[in-house]
Amino acid sequence: MIARLVTAAVMAGAVLATASPAHASAQSSPDSCFGYTGAFKTGSKVLKVDWEDANTVVDECFGVAPDRTIWHAWPGSGGWQEMPNNGRADNMLTPFYSVQGRRAVAALVASTNTVYCSMRNAGPGWGVWQTMC
Repeated sequence: MIARLVTAAVMAGAVLATASPAHASAQSSPDSCFGYTGAFKTGSKVLKVDWEDANTVVDECFGVAPDRTIWHAWPGSGGWQEMPNNGRADNMLTPFYSVQGRRAVAALVASTNTVYCSMRNAGPGWGVWQTMC
């Protein structure tokens, strides 16, 4: 499904401001998370997220590969896994909890200055990439 496009700078601020942030650190192009090696787009951030917000443990990592696909890894994932639903981006922006209390992550498509988000489903897996989170 193709997500609707909206102006990123305005919408991202409005949408993300209504949700709770998750603690994350962002590093430029690291090559591993949980010991899993990956290659990331030059100049992009890899998010290391502490979903429990204890500021002590990284629970999940997100990054953008050179081909713009979005990947994540977590302890026991067996390596970097491509995020579902064909998301493409140029940089990871921020992890957050949606207004529904679900884990979510935002990524930027630079060519259109659009922010896309994917939320964790109520069951297993991640939802579609969309502009309204």
